[in-house]
Amino acid sequence: VSKEYAERLAGLTQQPGVARLGLGFMCDAITSSCALHIYKAWCPLCLQEFLKGKRAPYVPLLWNIAGSEVCLVHQQWLQTTCPVCQARFRRCSGARMPVQQCVACGHYLHEDPRMRRGEASQGLHESILAAEALADMLHKLRALPLDVPPSPPGLRKVINSAVERQICWVTLEFLEFVGIPKGTFSALINGEKGSLDLWLRVALAADLSLPGLFHSDFWCSDV
Repeated sequence: VSKEYAERLAGLTQQPGVARLGLGFMCDAITSSCALHIYKAWCPLCLQEFLKGKRAPYVPLLWNIAGSEVCLVHQQWLQTTCPVCQARFRRCSGARMPVQQCVACGHYLHEDPRMRRGEASQGLHESILAAEALADMLHKLRALPLDVPPSPPGLRKVINSAVERQICWVTLEFLEFVGIPKGTFSALINGEKGSLDLWLRVALAADLSLPGLFHSDFWCSDV
């Protein structure tokens, strides 16, 4: 939801909190074009529960955010392709969400043989922690007063903190670990906005609170 749309909707409904709907309220701190997945994502186990009436159908915000790849309800990987024909649905395709059937072959997406319960792999466990940190960040930032918008993170401050705590020895080592090219680093230092996925990787690498990247009140929060 765009910032302008959310603010207009908040005015029409006289509900100020609606201005924090979606990710629009963070557009001053992150690049909105890189904040969301290109393709729609879903959890087949959630779709099963929606279909059986166990839960009201809805699309969790985390399903759409780049950097969040798991369902926190079932702790399973989100799916982005039909298990039968491998079709994908672009975020702006107009396909109904939550997606119930593949628009290409008609396969019911809650019947996904790739979803198996069992012991979580290390990669899945790390992704679950990342998604939980992301959800906590959104919760804390939405709780801020409406006149206190999130600000672009200070990457140099983050790296200096990581060096002081001996997480890394020099700036170049940190950039290589996170996967930030030198050109991107220079652009971020000069005020360019980064993607939400990038800041998620920075926070995890620096062992810092993800909300703290966007607001100083949360800098030392233990997330």
